[in-house]
Amino acid sequence: MNKIKSILQDKLFYLGLVLIAFSLVIHFLVRELVSQTPGSFTYLGVFFVNYVISVVYFLLIIFSRIKPSFFRFKRISHRQFIASLVLFSISCFTINIPISIFSDFVTWTNIYILVIHASLLLFCFEDILPPWGRTVNYFFMGTGVVLTLYFTIYLGPLVGIGFLGSFLFGLPMHLVAPLIMFITFWAVFYRNKRSLKDKISFYTGIIIPIIVLAIFSNEWQKTKNDIHQIRAHILSQSDINLPEWIKLSQELPQSIFSDRIIKGDLMYETDMFGAGDFFNGMELSQDRKQHDPLVTAANAVVGDLNISRSDRLNILRSQYDMRHETGEKLWSGKGLETSSVFTNIQVLADYRLAYTQKVIRIKSIKNNGSMQKEAFYTFHLPEGSVASSLSLWIEGVEEKSRLTTKSKAKKAYTTIVGKERRDPSIMHWQEGNTITVKVFPCTYLEERMFKIGITSPLKYRNDELVLENIFFEGPDTQNAIETTEITFSSDEKLSPLLPGFFEKKDENSYTYHGDYKNYWEVRCNATPISSSLFSFNGSSYQMVEQKPSWGAKSFDNIYLDINKSWTMEEFTSLYQTVKNKNIFVYTDQTIVRMTDSNKNQIFERMSRLNFSLFALNKIVDTEHSLLISKSTVVSPNIQDIESTPFFNEIRTDFSKSRSLINHFSLSDQLSPFLQTMREFQIFNYDHGDIAKLNNLLQQEKFITANTNSQEVFLPNAQAVIIKDSTGIISTQAPDHLLRIYAYNKIMQDYGRQYLTKEEVEEDDFINLANEAFIVTPISSLIVLETIKDYDRFDIGKNKSSLQNASANSSGAVPEPHEWALILIFSFTLIFLYTRK
Repeated sequence: MNKIKSILQDKLFYLGLVLIAFSLVIHFLVRELVSQTPGSFTYLGVFFVNYVISVVYFLLIIFSRIKPSFFRFKRISHRQFIASLVLFSISCFTINIPISIFSDFVTWTNIYILVIHASLLLFCFEDILPPWGRTVNYFFMGTGVVLTLYFTIYLGPLVGIGFLGSFLFGLPMHLVAPLIMFITFWAVFYRNKRSLKDKISFYTGIIIPIIVLAIFSNEWQKTKNDIHQIRAHILSQSDINLPEWIKLSQELPQSIFSDRIIKGDLMYETDMFGAGDFFNGMELSQDRKQHDPLVTAANAVVGDLNISRSDRLNILRSQYDMRHETGEKLWSGKGLETSSVFTNIQVLADYRLAYTQKVIRIKSIKNNGSMQKEAFYTFHLPEGSVASSLSLWIEGVEEKSRLTTKSKAKKAYTTIVGKERRDPSIMHWQEGNTITVKVFPCTYLEERMFKIGITSPLKYRNDELVLENIFFEGPDTQNAIETTEITFSSDEKLSPLLPGFFEKKDENSYTYHGDYKNYWEVRCNATPISSSLFSFNGSSYQMVEQKPSWGAKSFDNIYLDINKSWTMEEFTSLYQTVKNKNIFVYTDQTIVRMTDSNKNQIFERMSRLNFSLFALNKIVDTEHSLLISKSTVVSPNIQDIESTPFFNEIRTDFSKSRSLINHFSLSDQLSPFLQTMREFQIFNYDHGDIAKLNNLLQQEKFITANTNSQEVFLPNAQAVIIKDSTGIISTQAPDHLLRIYAYNKIMQDYGRQYLTKEEVEEDDFINLANEAFIVTPISSLIVLETIKDYDRFDIGKNKSSLQNASANSSGAVPEPHEWALILIFSFTLIFLYTRK
C-alpha cells in the first residue's frame, strides 16, 4: 500500500502522463497538417508545441527539486525523469516530420517505437506490477536498448552538432535524445538488484533483435553471393543474348526478406549515417523514402548489392509484378486517392459481348494549394478486351478524346504536362491485357473526373457466359464509394447469377452501392448468337458461334517450358506420357534433349526459375512439335526485351517462316511474354490439365487456328466475327462487333509484321484503329484542353470513325447513303401527306 500511495502522491509524474497523452495528440495532428501542406511552412509553429511542453515540464521538475535553503537540489524522481524523457522523445519525432532526418518509418518500426516507450513508462509502475508483468516488461526494455543504440549510431555524425548547437533554444539537443534513452534503459534496469529471471528476460530482449538483424544480414549476404554467382555464370557463356537483369530476376531466390533487399535504396534509406540527409531534409520534402532499420543496418554491415537503379526497377517489374508502381510518371501522385467509382455495364448476351463504362473521381487529400499531381491508373481487362472510350471533365464539361498514333499522343502529353502544366488525359495499350490512364493536373482545389469505356468478349464456359469485372491499380481506394449497375440485354431468359452484394433493380438490371470491390464475376445462361449485322464504311460485321476446330496432329517433338510453377508430380506424370517422343528444354541459351538420366537434374535446376523465357524460334518442325508451358504470373514483357539478341533472333527466324506453333498451357493464365505472343496469334493454342493433354496426344489431334483473313476467332467466347464487304446494309447489331473485329485483326497482322520486319508500317493499322476508334499497340486516346492544342500536335478530328463508344446507345451509326435513303423516305412521306 505504501508503494501505491507513493506513486499516487507523485503529482508531477501524473502531470507528465497527461502531457504525454496531449503531446501524442499534437504529434498526430502535426502529421496530418504536414500531409495536407507539404512544401509549406504555414503551420511551422505547431511543430514546436511538443518541444515547448517538454522544456516546460523539464524545468518544472528541476525547480521542484530545489531546496529553499542554499538552492540545493533534491534527487530527481526517476518517474518524473522518465516522463520528461518520453516527452522529449515525442518532440524529436514530431520535429522530424517537417525537418526530415529519418524518413517515414515502416509499420513494424513505428510499432517497435511505441512499445519501447510504453515499456519505459510501465517501468514506473514496477512496484505494483505482478512478477510475470515485470519479467515481460524487462524483455521489451531490452529490445529498447537495441533500437535506441541503432538511432544513436545513425545520428552519430550529428551528435557534435547537437552539443554545439544547444544554444539554439536547445533544439539540436534532440539529436542526443536516443543516446540519453539508451543510457536510461540500462540505468533504470540496474537501479535495483535484479533476479536471474529478470536479467534473462532483459538480455533476451537485447539478443532477439540482434538475431533478427543477423538473419536479415545473412540473407543480404546470400543475395550478394547469388548475384556474384549468376554474373559469373553469365560471363562463362560465349554469347550472351539477354541482359544481366533478366538473369538476376529469373534466378534470384525469393524470400520474406528478398523484396526489401532488392528494393534497397529505391524505396528505403540505406545510408547508415544520416548526416548527409540532415541538410537535405531541412527542406520540407514531399515524396520521401521509407526508413527500415533492418535494411539500413544490413546495408552497412554487408555492403550494397551493386545493382544499378535501372536494373533494380526492371527486376521489380518482372519478378515482383510492380509495373504499376514503377510506371513512368512525370509528376508525383502522392496524396491522391480515388473518391468514387461509377460502373455501368451492358451485357449483350446475344452477341457474347459486354460494354463497361467506368467514371472515376480523384481527389487530393493533401492541401498543397496549387501544387499539381498526376494520377496514374492501370486497368486490368478480361482477355481480348479493347478500350474504346476516354473522357476528361475540364471546368465541369465532359471533353471526349481523339484517337491518334501512340507516338503523337505521348509527345503531346509529355510536352503539355512536363512543360506547360495544363489539362490532358491519355490512355495507352499495355502488354498483359492492361491499359494505363494518366490524368493531370490533380489538386486539392477540385476533384478530377474521367471516364473510360471497355468492350469485352464474354467467356463461354459450360453453357454459361461469364463476365469478369475490370479492376484497377491507382490512387488509394480505401475510402472509395462504388456504384455498379449491370443491365442484361436479351430476348432469352438469362437467369443471371451475381455476387450476393448486388440487389435486383428490375427484371434485367442489378445494382450495388458500397465500398469499392476489386474483382468479381457474373454468370448467365448462354443464348443463341443473334444473326443481326452491323454495317459501317461499306462493310458489315456479323458474329457466328464457332466451336474450336480440331485437326489431325501427331507430335514427334515435345518442348517443355519449365519454371517454378511446375510441380514434380506434374512433371513426372507428363514425362511418362511423352517419354517415347523427343523431349527438349531451353536452358542456358541452348536446346537440351531430356532423357531418363538427366531429367531430374534438369527439372530441379529449371524449377527454381522465377519465370521462363522460351526461345520460340528454336522450335523446329513446328508441324510435328508441341510446346507445353505452365506460366508464372510475372515475366518480362516483349517491350523489355525487344532490343535484345534473344528477341532479335526470334524476329529473324520468324521472318523466314509463318507456320504457327502448337502450344498447350497447363495453366489458365499465360505469362505476359506468352500472352502477348498469343495476342499476336502465332500459336495454335489450347489449355487445360494433364488429363486433357493426355487425351489429345492419344487421339492425335490438336486445335487449329482460323486462317480466313475476313474472320477473327474469339476463343473464349467460342465465336467468330465475319467481315462482309459485299454491300449488305444493316445497323441492328452493336458497333462493338467492329471494335472487337478490328482489335483482333490489328493484333494478328501487327504481330506478324512486328515479328517479321525491322519496322512496322503503322499506316497499315492506324486507319483500321481510327475506324473502330480503339486503343492498340500503335494507337492511343488523348484529351487536350483546347482545339489549338490538337492542331499544334497535328491530332485531327477523327473522320470515318465510330468515335468514342457510349453506354447509352448500341453505337450503330448509319452510313452516308443510309442517311440519304432516310432523308428521301422522310421527304416522300411529307410530300404525300401535304398532297393529301
